[in-house]
Amino acid sequence: MATEWSARIAGKERLYVVRSMDEIDEIEVKQVVEIAKSNAEFAQQEADWNARHPHMKTLQEQFGKSMAMSLSYLLSDIRDLGLEAAKAGRPKATFTRHLAKLKEVGLVE
Repeated sequence: MATEWSARIAGKERLYVVRSMDEIDEIEVKQVVEIAKSNAEFAQQEADWNARHPHMKTLQEQFGKSMAMSLSYLLSDIRDLGLEAAKAGRPKATFTRHLAKLKEVGLVE
């Protein structure tokens, strides 16, 4: 006789048709592996983001979250693409104001 068994992962509920306790154990093992894989991917994404934006905490303390994000992306573009390429992709007034704020903090010369 088959019965339904539900499990919740990452806020999503899944229903499984199971016929024995062994099937439930198999599903739980798969879920543990899936959760571990998801956590590893999240940790890698967070590490990549932190490597790209190493000065984010300093900028947040000085300017707030929204401005810090804009400044951090500008700093990242200057580092990766160069000053002229970063300037070309932004409005002149915004670029000038943001560059002045980065110079104020000492992150750009």
